[in-house]
Amino acid sequence: MVGKRLTAMNEIDDRGKTLGEKITNKIGTMWCAFLFAVLAIIGFPHEISRHSIVDWLIQDFLQLVLMSVILVGQDVQSKKTEKLIKETHRASVDEFEIAKRNHDLASKEIEELRLISADIHRIISELEARQSLKATSLESGRGAASFTSPEQNIPMG
Repeated sequence: MVGKRLTAMNEIDDRGKTLGEKITNKIGTMWCAFLFAVLAIIGFPHEISRHSIVDWLIQDFLQLVLMSVILVGQDVQSKKTEKLIKETHRASVDEFEIAKRNHDLASKEIEELRLISADIHRIISELEARQSLKATSLESGRGAASFTSPEQNIPMG
């Protein structure tokens, strides 16, 4: 029961919002402001006999005309804001795409640098191993030379 009432109230609220939006869209035009200005001016002679010019200006002319002008101004401002938001969003998405491409490129470069570093470490290890072998063979060559006779060049051991 309560759920049905809430649904009905939400439907009425939605219809009211739709009606309000339609009325605002019609009243919030410069044509409506011009129409209200003409109506206020047409009613000026009658109103001046009952009220002062200040009353007519405030109560009739300004309220009627400014309402439409303010609605038009708000509409223009909201469209500018919406345009700015869209431009900012597009720029942000573009910046994100650039950052994503840069990240992908940096990841590839880091992987290439890892491979190069691994190659350099391998080459250094190979060079160190060769140098170690040379040093070992030179040392073993000196040791063997001490056991050879210089005349015979034959090992004595």
